Amino acid sequence: MKNKLIITAVLFLALAAAAVFAASNGNSDGLLPTFDTEKALEEVKGEFSNEFLEIIETDANALSEESSVTAESITTITETEPETTIPETTEPVTEAPTTEPPATEPPETTADQLPAPPPEHFNASLFIGDSRTVGLNTYADLGGATVFATKGMNVYRVFKEQIDVAGQGKINLDSVLNAKSYDKIYLMLGLNEIGYNANSVISKYSFLLEKIREAQPNAVIYLQANLHITTSRSSSDEVYNNTKLNHLNTSMAALANGTDIIYLDANPIFDDETGGLRTDYAVDDFHLKSDYYALWVKWIAHNSI
Repeated sequence: MKNKLIITAVLFLALAAAAVFAASNGNSDGLLPTFDTEKALEEVKGEFSNEFLEIIETDANALSEESSVTAESITTITETEPETTIPETTEPVTEAPTTEPPATEPPETTADQLPAPPPEHFNASLFIGDSRTVGLNTYADLGGATVFATKGMNVYRVFKEQIDVAGQGKINLDSVLNAKSYDKIYLMLGLNEIGYNANSVISKYSFLLEKIREAQPNAVIYLQANLHITTSRSSSDEVYNNTKLNHLNTSMAALANGTDIIYLDANPIFDDETGGLRTDYAVDDFHLKSDYYALWVKWIAHNSI
């Protein structure tokens, strides 16, 4: 490109010099005339071959085009240069985790917090038992319940004994079962049978349940577990001990069906950490103090239909 520019400049100067020379030759007085450029150029053109002029014009055009292309290229590069966009710094929004408080279950109601049953709760109920059931009837409020219980009662004597029943006089169990309809019948026997053969006792229990069901087909029968005795007495007595009571209670529970014969075990509310009757609840090694029978009645009412 540089060589072409030099050649073009030399040719142009030569062209101009030729024009001046031609003009001076045409004037006889030797003075420089008024210089007619266009005319001089036409004359100079006549001095050069057309081929030489085409070379000059071609070089001139090429120079112009290269200049144009270079400018366009620069312009194009300038226009197409990508804009540098500074990316916005977006800090992640961190939401505070929503921590829901753990679901808390209401505290379990202890037996001593249970409400007393309404007076009519046991009006259509029958209680059958030994001295412990006598304690329920004596020291707690069973409302209008019928109570067939006496000290020393057991499954071998239950149909033979005649007991003074409130409002009915001295009668036997058959008479009590046929006197009215009951919706709930609570049965607790076993402490006085602890020295008997366990299988024989359960056989008698089964017979008792059959007789009750025959007389009271619509009643729900509640088999109450025998309350434990104190650990000190249990550990020192070969006959009356909690091992034998637990075995009997387990056999009684097997007689329940969970629908109309239901097993109730109140021992957890009266036992100490050794699994025996709490000494501070016991009047002797076998029976509750009078103040705790009301607690027992509330528990029974709460756990029965």
